[in-house]
Amino acid sequence: MGVLLLGCATLASATGCSSQPQATIAEGPLSAEQIQEARTQAEIVVRANLTGQHDKAIELTHRSIIALVGRDQLVAAARSVARSIKDNGYDPDTLEITVGELGDRATVERETFAVIPFTAVLQSAESKRTIPSFLVGVYDSRRQSWTFIDGEGVKNGSIRKVLPNFPTLKIPTLPEPSTDKN
Repeated sequence: MGVLLLGCATLASATGCSSQPQATIAEGPLSAEQIQEARTQAEIVVRANLTGQHDKAIELTHRSIIALVGRDQLVAAARSVARSIKDNGYDPDTLEITVGELGDRATVERETFAVIPFTAVLQSAESKRTIPSFLVGVYDSRRQSWTFIDGEGVKNGSIRKVLPNFPTLKIPTLPEPSTDKN
């Protein structure tokens, strides 16, 4: 069972890869409050996706992903993830999320993009599933708010079909998900 956050598989299948030229990128300073808000909101969107809180998850998904994939398809993908978790015997109430420090970041126009690693841990009667992954948080300076893009669409390059000005960010090398017997 892998983590499928809003739009990761849907985004990859809907777009394909692109190697469009990059926009001019400048390092974007974020305040301590903006960084903490990114981490807090990242935990909320991961929890919402994995526990079936579809409206909250979509509220925190970047508008370009919603426009491309569509709300109904995103809800269906999120429901599928929540159902898969339960079908595999994992209890969503045991979900533990650890959000790491913001990684690589860059500012393009009014948006600051930041890599946000996280680890989700789920328990079943027999095992513990540890799932390392990441999001890209997008801080919109005009709206003064964070939205998120699943890391899978970023890793495979399909994100540039949706956001042509998406900067080149250093993507973290993550361990494979693991399952440990209780």
